Amino acid sequence: MIKAKTKKPPGANISKLQERETFLGAIIDVMVDGLIAINVRGKIVFANPMAMNIFGYEESELINRDIRILMPEKDVKLHEKAVQHYLQTGESNVFRKGLVETRGHHKSGKIIDMELAVEEGEYNGQRVFIGSIRDITQKKKVQAEAEVLARQYRMLADYGNDIIFLRDSKAKLLYVSPSTRRHLDREPEEMLGKNKPLLLRGDDAKEVWDDWIKTVYQEKKYYHSRLQLAHKDGHVVWFDAISEPILDEKGNLVAAVTACRNLTEQMEAEDEKARFGRILEDSLNEIYVFDDKTLNFTFVNRGARKNLGYSQQELHKITPVDIKPEFNKEGFQKLLEPLRTGEKEKLNFETIHLRKDGSTYHVEVFLQLSHTGEKPQFVAIIEDITEKKKAAEQLRQSQKMEAVGQLTGGIAHDFNNLLTAIQGGLQLLEMTTDLDENAQECVEIALRSAKRGAELTHRLLAFSRTRPLNPKVVDANVLLENMLPLLKQTITETVEIETHSRCKPALVEVDVSELESSILNLSINARDAMPEGGKLVIEVDEICVNKAMAKTMKIKPGEYIVLAVSDTGTGMTEEILKNIFDPFFTTKEVGKGSGLGLSMIYGFVKRTGGHISVYSEPGEGTTFKMFLPKAETKSKTTDEKISPSDLTKQEEGLILLVEDDHEVRTFVSRALKIKGYTVLDAEHGLEALKIMDRGLDIDLLLTDIVLPRGMDGREVARGFATRYPKAKILYSSGYTGRALSKGGRLPEGVELLSKPYDLSELFYRISTLLKG
Repeated sequence: MIKAKTKKPPGANISKLQERETFLGAIIDVMVDGLIAINVRGKIVFANPMAMNIFGYEESELINRDIRILMPEKDVKLHEKAVQHYLQTGESNVFRKGLVETRGHHKSGKIIDMELAVEEGEYNGQRVFIGSIRDITQKKKVQAEAEVLARQYRMLADYGNDIIFLRDSKAKLLYVSPSTRRHLDREPEEMLGKNKPLLLRGDDAKEVWDDWIKTVYQEKKYYHSRLQLAHKDGHVVWFDAISEPILDEKGNLVAAVTACRNLTEQMEAEDEKARFGRILEDSLNEIYVFDDKTLNFTFVNRGARKNLGYSQQELHKITPVDIKPEFNKEGFQKLLEPLRTGEKEKLNFETIHLRKDGSTYHVEVFLQLSHTGEKPQFVAIIEDITEKKKAAEQLRQSQKMEAVGQLTGGIAHDFNNLLTAIQGGLQLLEMTTDLDENAQECVEIALRSAKRGAELTHRLLAFSRTRPLNPKVVDANVLLENMLPLLKQTITETVEIETHSRCKPALVEVDVSELESSILNLSINARDAMPEGGKLVIEVDEICVNKAMAKTMKIKPGEYIVLAVSDTGTGMTEEILKNIFDPFFTTKEVGKGSGLGLSMIYGFVKRTGGHISVYSEPGEGTTFKMFLPKAETKSKTTDEKISPSDLTKQEEGLILLVEDDHEVRTFVSRALKIKGYTVLDAEHGLEALKIMDRGLDIDLLLTDIVLPRGMDGREVARGFATRYPKAKILYSSGYTGRALSKGGRLPEGVELLSKPYDLSELFYRISTLLKG
């Protein structure tokens, strides 16, 4: 029996105490809250039946077990620290603090949301901590569902003229629309969290409130009334109010929504039926009312008529089956049956609507049977979810492309290793063998093919986005000139390509491949906008951006190089232009574009410190302008290659080569030895560390980034730098440095030799590093 820390009354009758303990024990056994007691060592010494039910354990599985088995793993250390602090100081954020929300760990592995209260006491003569536990998982779920529903109504309510109130299952206000400012001169925030008939006035205010609670919360029915709400200056305003209970899949009420329309100017002229009809007529959602027996439409609001393309008279002659191609009459009647029998109060499903012109669109239907008139009628509220469906499909497509990108990057990495060995082997053959004319020509052909393969892997890695930003100063004119052959191959013959430059040189510091991809992407978009042919013009210019322009563009004032890509195509409307850089937005047919191209260009330009703008008119073509910060001078280049006559020039130095690919390791080791270097090679990091620990005077480490056995190239380099602080480090990779990059750029001072590389690159980089 658990006892609180109280002294036994002097002379207490033992039998009565035993009787009292038996009685209290029975109460504990039937408590709706779980009760667990642990000793100062954290062992469970008592658990009542509800506690065992909450956590899914039998008593034999809990007693003398550590309390940590009932906690999520990441909460264990917090628990241990809190208990130790309490035992040392007597201070706690939990003990004697009433109910606090926390989490538990069920035997099955699932996480439980709980309310917990902790006190001290005694059990069997030992000091214990007693925890009272209440499982609030379902409560939290219901609260979360109510919040989701609130968000769904928010968009419609925020921009409407009506006042919208959303209350939770206890009638507490979760949301009040901003229109209270317009109608009542009151801020929505001052009403949130209240569960009283706030602002309700009139002699029948209490009666209206009680009737509303009874109808909506107890009977879970639709409620319609006229009511008076108090304006901030004291006068009352009449509103036509409709309320609807929101139920979960089990029929439990989770929230209630009320829409109030101001009747001040029209209540004398219109009766209740007309006012309610106008609310339905003006709704942005499609609203249908149709006869229970014949299924003929009796009312279709303006939103539905506009979307379907039918007149009111035409709709009165047809039924819901005529606009729902997925249903026949028998199937639709079967769908309605649960509403007729009272088995369900509301139906919610997705289907397709057929317009008068033959086009279709996806909708979500909320359907109920109304008994408010002379005869039962079905009321359907329809939401057009076409855009929502499209966004979901675009997300799925994006995820698929991401997976393809990852696969492409892996293939390119392995291909780079193959090309490195092929290219290097051919060059070694040239260096060490006297080839006749035919053999030399074959070697040169193979080397050119290897170079084309390297260009292909470069494109694949750019597509898979495994490249960090590697900005270099480049002349935009030269870059554009070098791209022209690729553009002419990509653009159809019916499109004429022109290039113009008003600025020479046009120096910009950018990631060259990103700029090339941006120009290519814009050119392809221009081609697609000219299916019948036209002209593509790419221009390079210079502009000085003043403070006013810079503020508008959100860039720094100064000199900029402008790359403009123009076409004579179909152009775009203002509505399209508003969303042109949004991810997943595209005007192309399904399957013809992901909608990510322009958003990626936008991101590249912004990361470069520039700005992108678009000008277009329907039928007049489109111009994209990329504003890129002007660079002052050309950057120093390290792309120089030693001449073929210098390939055999002897060098000195001890090099540690770490490379897991056998062919690449063999080629590089042999090439460096021919060059005169002494080479120690290792297949993985652990083998490399053993070589380092031999105390040899190593001059340079050449290591691949991706290595087996759990140690990558960076870790090998850190171990090397510790042992040889003055020696040089050169990384190599079939990727392009993503493993070393930070923020999309290679860290300053990092030397990376990207695969595939030839002997010229290999020898030059090593010689340069060793000579400082």
